[in-house]
Amino acid sequence: MAGTNRKGTTHIVKTFMSSAVDRRTKLHVGLIKKFNAGYGDRLYFYQENNVIAVTKSPIKGESLLFSISVDVENRARLTEANLEQIGAVFGDVLEFEFSDNSRAIVTVQRRQSSDEELNIYSLPEEVEDSHTYIEGATRQIIINAYERDPKARHACIEHYGLDCFPCGFNFEERYGELGRDYIHVHHLTPISSVG
Repeated sequence: MAGTNRKGTTHIVKTFMSSAVDRRTKLHVGLIKKFNAGYGDRLYFYQENNVIAVTKSPIKGESLLFSISVDVENRARLTEANLEQIGAVFGDVLEFEFSDNSRAIVTVQRRQSSDEELNIYSLPEEVEDSHTYIEGATRQIIINAYERDPKARHACIEHYGLDCFPCGFNFEERYGELGRDYIHVHHLTPISSVG
C-alpha cells in the first residue's frame, strides 16, 4: 500500500505490497491530482541525469523508464519491477517533489526496518481486491447464421395468402387496419435443421 501525506510541494509515498500475491504499491488520489491527472491518463517516469522525473505528458528525447495508467479510482500502481527501475524496493519511502503541477522529482529514502519487519499493510479506508482481471482478450466464436430470402417470403404469401396456414390466424381481422398486409411467415421445417 501507499500512504500519501502532503507537505507543501512534496508528497510522501510509503511503499508496501498490496498483498502477497499482488506485489505492487499504490499512488493515491492526492498525488495523482497534483499532476492534474485522472482516469485514463498516464504518468511517465524518466531518467534525467542522476534523478528520476515524473510527468503527465511524454517528453521526446528523454530516457523513458516506464509509464503507468491512472485507474477508475484515480490511483496508479507501481509494480515491483517499476520500483526496481527507480532504485527502490518495498518498504522504501518515495518523495515526489513538485516544481510545478506537471513535473515532480522522485527521491528514494531507504527503509529503516529489516526485511522481516516489512509486512503487508492496508489502509483502513481501502478495501483490497486480490483478483486480477484481464480485459480485451480475444476469442473466436464460430456460428451459423441462417438468412431468409425475401423472394421466398413473397412467394409464400402469394401462394397461401395473409392467413396463417396451420392455424388460420389473420392479423387484419384481429387488429384492424394496423394488421393489414402483415403476417409472420413460419417454416414447417426449421431453417436451422436445413443445413
